[in-house]
Amino acid sequence: MIYGDIEKIKKFDLIELEKLIGIKIDGIVDYDLLLLLGSYKQKYNIDIGFVLDDDNKIVYIFFNNYANLPIDNADELNVPQGRLFLLTNGNNLHISNADKAYLRKKHLQFICKVIYDGGIKNAEVAILDVDDIKLQDITSVEFINKYGIDEKLQEALQSFKELGKGGFSTNENDQRAVLVGVGRRGDDIEVCLNELQGLAEADDISVVGRFWQTRKKPDRAYHIGIGKLDELRDIIAEKQANLVIFDDELSANKIKNLEDELEVKVEDRANIILDIFAKRAKTNEGRLQVNLARMKYNLSRVNAFQNTASKGLGMRGVGETQMELNRRILKNKMYSVEKQIEQMKKQRELRRMRRKENREKVVALVGYTNAGKSTLLNKLTDADAFVENMLFATLDTMTRECYLDAQTKVLLTDTVGFIDKLPHEFIDAFSATLEESIESNLLLIVVDISDADCQRKYEVVLSTLEKIKANNIPSLVVLNKSDANSKYTINTSKETILVSARSGEGIPQLKKKIKEYLYK
Repeated sequence: MIYGDIEKIKKFDLIELEKLIGIKIDGIVDYDLLLLLGSYKQKYNIDIGFVLDDDNKIVYIFFNNYANLPIDNADELNVPQGRLFLLTNGNNLHISNADKAYLRKKHLQFICKVIYDGGIKNAEVAILDVDDIKLQDITSVEFINKYGIDEKLQEALQSFKELGKGGFSTNENDQRAVLVGVGRRGDDIEVCLNELQGLAEADDISVVGRFWQTRKKPDRAYHIGIGKLDELRDIIAEKQANLVIFDDELSANKIKNLEDELEVKVEDRANIILDIFAKRAKTNEGRLQVNLARMKYNLSRVNAFQNTASKGLGMRGVGETQMELNRRILKNKMYSVEKQIEQMKKQRELRRMRRKENREKVVALVGYTNAGKSTLLNKLTDADAFVENMLFATLDTMTRECYLDAQTKVLLTDTVGFIDKLPHEFIDAFSATLEESIESNLLLIVVDISDADCQRKYEVVLSTLEKIKANNIPSLVVLNKSDANSKYTINTSKETILVSARSGEGIPQLKKKIKEYLYK
């Protein structure tokens, strides 16, 4: 699979390079391969690189920019701990913060930048949790083979193994992010960035700065105005940031453009949410749904990569063939996961049928993430659902028995929390789980009444319920955290009840009200 700036690369050279994909090399790196690719670098005066997987097979070859390789699909494309090599010129040898952030995010073993100028002259390596390894200047390939890169990389890998690490460090505390928001005049961008910061912190990312711009609509190329790029660069340099997170979902082209200009890793809100889901999912079904959401998110990115790759090659050239192959790989994986989720969906349907036969009533807790649903579940059922003051602390659905009184038992279900700008891939992938809300007899819409932004969040919940066709189910609004003595309230036509899931205040009245709704 060939990516990057290939418009000027002749078709017959692309065909020859395609033949290298899948070839297994010996050792950490094959110098004949470096020399071969170096010849292409010199021929076209363009950086070239490749990625090896754990089996030492070549999985990607790229020109100029590696940032948009679809390594997000690590599980699907067998690059869980790949190794990336880039042949470049002397001006681009230094491994930047963006390089390091990319390695951490993609869980690669290392990145090696090699100076090629008619031969291999020098190299620099960044490797998992080991200080950057700068290799000495090399004047001949023979010297490298005997004393150079291979030996140094072996030493680096051995040092890493001795630290007891099995792969790239996933401690994202090393990531220092600047948050970026774009909105119209009158939009409360600060509120949006506060929520984005909560998402970043839930993803173990340190937020070191913020940047926002007021404009009628986002820029087509950079999302922010091109004149604002210098200001953002200054903040990145001042805060020593190695990551930029945009509050809106970005196209693959925008991400590439921004990374080229800012020279740091760029993420969007949707990808951060998906990262959090991947960390929080504990059950097999939760993991499958996260995996499906990730693949749906990445499919459009793969299409964009290949659309770029196919430019100038004709309708039936190498680019088109590879594009179809990549799409087919992802679609086949998605089909397999969807079949497994569909099987679980059938099992859920059987359980719901049994509940109906047994005349069991089901109550679903819904609400904005971190509204206190899990705490309320615990209070109502004496359950042990995980509770933490963070966004998306829990992801997997939990159903427990709840006794409204000595004779009346219902099933209480805690579903995943909602959030503004929820990626549509999430709703598609989690449809099976969200059906627990659709099939319930009563919805308890939990609202954190201590939150100054509670009205907007309540409206987001109503909008999401409408999207999943659950807006016609009888519902009761539970104003949680009454113990906070909040001055806030919400405007709603629905009946409300004030409780504190933490202290238990209002819980007896809530149980009585649930019974009234279910057994009118």
